[in-house]
Amino acid sequence: MGKKVCIFEMIPETFSTTIAHIRIARFLRDVITDSVIVSTPETVTQHIKEKFDVVIFMYAAKSFNGGKPFEYVSRFLDEQKDAKFFWCINEYGMNPNSFVSKIFKEKGFGVLANFDRNTFKINNTSIADYIDDYHLINLNVTAYRFNAITRKERKYDLIYYGTFRPDRAKYFAKYLNNAIVSTSIKNIPKYKSVCKPNGFIGKLDWDDGRSLLRLFEYSLYIEDSFTHANYNHLADRFYEALSYDVVTLFDKSCDNTISRSKYPIELLTVIDEYQPGRYDFDRLRENNEKLREIFLNEWREVRDKISAIFNL
Repeated sequence: MGKKVCIFEMIPETFSTTIAHIRIARFLRDVITDSVIVSTPETVTQHIKEKFDVVIFMYAAKSFNGGKPFEYVSRFLDEQKDAKFFWCINEYGMNPNSFVSKIFKEKGFGVLANFDRNTFKINNTSIADYIDDYHLINLNVTAYRFNAITRKERKYDLIYYGTFRPDRAKYFAKYLNNAIVSTSIKNIPKYKSVCKPNGFIGKLDWDDGRSLLRLFEYSLYIEDSFTHANYNHLADRFYEALSYDVVTLFDKSCDNTISRSKYPIELLTVIDEYQPGRYDFDRLRENNEKLREIFLNEWREVRDKISAIFNL
């Protein structure tokens, strides 16, 4: 008999799946047979008297601190003293707040994470010793957009998207003078301080299947230096590009990540510089069909692994 599972969020599940932890929470709910997302005072009140076998804290659940929502959370968790607690995290360097940390230290906890236990210890030393169940799971497969509407013809060449990360500045300087950058307005001055992109556009939207990503031939893939040595699976951007039939261009510094992934390097495009017009997009795009076959197997494996933890 499967476990009754509460997936604990702090943002209503109706919010955009552009928010990674909302996307992952929905994925967990779809895979775990007897599960519910609790994310608002209304849903906490609705389920406050229920007894759950498992409570999964999504990593953004660290965001609550005080006020009325906190009162509801505290009351709800008081009813779950016999539950097994999990921390679900797909970004290294995230830490639960003091309230959640206290619960983990008192009860012990399990982890669902994109990275291995040693990497977890590097960034979560205060709670790492209280882990009693650790599962390395590629949560990034949830970034693949099954609703993607692709285009045969593309209007633009290279895109890079996301927030400005100082640790990637040398790669921004190396590549982005030949790229269009998708980011929020507040990040534009930071990018301009290290490179001169061909242009800027707003943040990409992933909900309606018509993301602007589909207008591009190539998507640039770079990593933080920490990730070079600490495997975190292929990032969301690889799966997003694959779903929109965009060719991912990996900087050569990502070799370790590629070698540990399920994707053969001969099907991927690894570069050390970007020269517009140098690549045969149609030929490189042919590899995406084989990559999608590998992805579907990986996606099923992730679902099966989660099911084995919570549905048996």
